Amino acid sequence: MDWGYASPEFLPDGRTLLFTNVQDWNWDDAEILALPNGGSPRFLLKGGANPVYASAGYLLYMLSGALLAAPFDARHLELTGPGVPILDGVMQAVGTPNSDYESGIGQFAVSRLGTLVYADGGIYPPYTGSMVRLDRSGAAVDLHFNDVAFGLRLSPDDRRLVATKRATNSRTVNVELYDLERGTSTPLTSDGASGWPIWSVDGQPVLFTVGSRIDSVAADGGGAREIVFNKGSDGATPASWSRDGRWLAILLSMARTQILVRPMAEKGEPRIFLESGSNTSGSFRIFDPEFSPDSKWITYTSSETGALEVYVQAFPGPGEKHRISPNGCMNPAWAPSGRELFYLEPAMPGDLRRGSKMMAVDIDDRASFRASAPHELFAVRDGLPRWSLETIPVRSYDVYPDGRHFIASLLEHQTDPQVAQLNVVLNWFDELKRRVPTR
Repeated sequence: MDWGYASPEFLPDGRTLLFTNVQDWNWDDAEILALPNGGSPRFLLKGGANPVYASAGYLLYMLSGALLAAPFDARHLELTGPGVPILDGVMQAVGTPNSDYESGIGQFAVSRLGTLVYADGGIYPPYTGSMVRLDRSGAAVDLHFNDVAFGLRLSPDDRRLVATKRATNSRTVNVELYDLERGTSTPLTSDGASGWPIWSVDGQPVLFTVGSRIDSVAADGGGAREIVFNKGSDGATPASWSRDGRWLAILLSMARTQILVRPMAEKGEPRIFLESGSNTSGSFRIFDPEFSPDSKWITYTSSETGALEVYVQAFPGPGEKHRISPNGCMNPAWAPSGRELFYLEPAMPGDLRRGSKMMAVDIDDRASFRASAPHELFAVRDGLPRWSLETIPVRSYDVYPDGRHFIASLLEHQTDPQVAQLNVVLNWFDELKRRVPTR
């Protein structure tokens, strides 16, 4: 579980700090506490965020886009009455597309003399997803799983699917197993912090990331979880298991991103296959490592030129390296035959936020490595800027064994709310005292 502190605010004494304590961005259960200088935190309430003291004797706070007020004794640091909803639809940073902006802060302020100013908007609308089977023209068949899911991976027999499923009311994620024939799903984890699963070659077990670790669990739900890889404080993602079962590619998120390869048959120590570094614009990153079906190549995405590009490099290396895509592309996937490579390109040049195009490149490495010019298969841009496929650190679609179909969860982009006006309420304390009497 991930705990965090947010929205610090001093009381008028300049010595006591109000703040929010939230677990896994679940704001409905967030706590508001007070921290006296040199003292211990004092619990004030559960189910609120962004505490602000109003000089009329109230604690103001946010809950799901509503502004609430509770009578508050600032001297003894205690509430003297319950919280009362005062204003609905206030803009609040909850459910944001990027967790870096998930602060829980509401767009309101109140003056010492009782003038309130706020922006309309409420919280961000929830993500929505639609799991579909796509052909090479982009025609979609709804699979009737409407979960918000990332990192989809088909089982070797293509009857099942594992994916990272995000909860609807928080940012908690778990590994979910989908039975594509029966139309049912079963959670494989319940810790709220597991994701990016991949299958073993024989369909047992499933590997997934848990922060700095990689764990495994049996796909049939039997047996205990086991630790496969543990690198301490660095995030580790199982990216690809070679088809011959010999190698596991691990993406390690550090100051420099690393692609590690670990021998699985001998359970040996991992070694660095590729490491990011610096370019003219600063440090660059690498993503998306995946073994070719014959294990002779690894494809990946790198920003070493300043833009995301897809590469193929000889494995186990050292060896030749080939750039496959033009600028701005990501999330490569091999066709099961090894004769094609797919990747996502922005539907609008340089802007993956406005949808993606599924591209294909013919690969011929029988004499020497050759890649054809990329050609578009289809575009995912229904009502731009609505739908997208692209994700990091690894792709979220998969290729069926026939190489003619794809499975994906189309994710609807959230749009940033726009502030058209600020609302000002004069003498607001009069209304506040009428609706929430103090002792």
